[in-house]
Amino acid sequence: MKKTWSASLAAVITLWTGASPAWAAAHPTAHLASQHRPSIAARVRADDFASTSMATEMQVIHDALTVPELAAVQAAAQAASNLSTSQWLQWLYPNASPATSAQSQVAQAVSNLFNLATYGAVSTRGSNAAQILQTLQSISPLLSSPAVGLFYQSFLTVIGQSSKAILAGQASSSTVGNALAQAASLSPTISAYLRQNGLSPSDLARTWSSFETQVDPQGAAQTALMTRICTNALGFGAPTASATITVNAAARLQAVPATAFGLNAAVWDSGLNSQTVISEVQALHPALIRWPGGSISDVYNWETNTRNDGGYVNPSDTFDNFMQFVNAVGSTPIITVNYGTGTPQLAADWVKYADVTHHTTSSIGSSATRPMATATTTATAGKRTITPSRTSRRRATLA
Repeated sequence: MKKTWSASLAAVITLWTGASPAWAAAHPTAHLASQHRPSIAARVRADDFASTSMATEMQVIHDALTVPELAAVQAAAQAASNLSTSQWLQWLYPNASPATSAQSQVAQAVSNLFNLATYGAVSTRGSNAAQILQTLQSISPLLSSPAVGLFYQSFLTVIGQSSKAILAGQASSSTVGNALAQAASLSPTISAYLRQNGLSPSDLARTWSSFETQVDPQGAAQTALMTRICTNALGFGAPTASATITVNAAARLQAVPATAFGLNAAVWDSGLNSQTVISEVQALHPALIRWPGGSISDVYNWETNTRNDGGYVNPSDTFDNFMQFVNAVGSTPIITVNYGTGTPQLAADWVKYADVTHHTTSSIGSSATRPMATATTTATAGKRTITPSRTSRRRATLA
């Protein structure tokens, strides 16, 4: 089931991106509902998917419970169903007297979120999930099925982050409450709904503490729920005291190529061509050296030796100086072109500039006075990485 929940989360995110928390908090609910939601057909598909996905996870968790565990979960669910609205209001708004109708609706919403994510839905094997989703949707458009689906999958994910402690029997009593709070933070529309009603995601953790003490005083239901989420919904194995790994050193599968080992050079390096650095890199014998970097390459202009994000570039770290460094240490250069903010022409010009197939010492680049790098380049323009060859007679190919 590990594959199921991760795929579900990705699909929910795709179906309902939602507004940012800041945007949602600043706009009326009606405006958000009418202008920032998918078409009716898309929304129905998203609702159906969220309901089915969550019910499937709940069935898995329910079926994995032992008889004593199921009894504890069912007892907690029954106790939760007996809680009054006034009790929820006391937990959520301890200083509100009397409570407003809006606050009463929030109390109903939070009680349904708790029942959906924890004991209520698991105890029924997910059979009431669709009804709970409909109730939440009727309370506020911000509590749509896809939004709640994202909340639920985030809840499972956060629980999984504590799997080592949970499966070792060392989980904190606040683990579920913290997971509910983090899940609300990860669901933009739910966190916006809470803020619009004077609450924050952290208030869910605070409320869970009181809720858990009331419905599951021994903690048996909470322990069972966390354990089965980890072992069955997420597929994590219980930790073992020891493990044995056998390695057959005589069995050779495949030799690791020399091109798998290398270094990364950077355009901000102030010591690139210092003799100390050259000597130390020579001692390492790296097969490849990458330049101008990884993510930096997506904002780097090789012609001007600048970054278009305003980041620092050492004035001496030009392509020509890098090639001098590579030749000095005896490695093969790997050039990462600007795939993020550059153009195919910029990359092609780089290939042309580095190519030395004309058996001449004059520059091939756009500037007749530009010094020429002492290496050739082979490349495919449609790909991100171009490899300057150390053979001066190989011609650059541009596809």
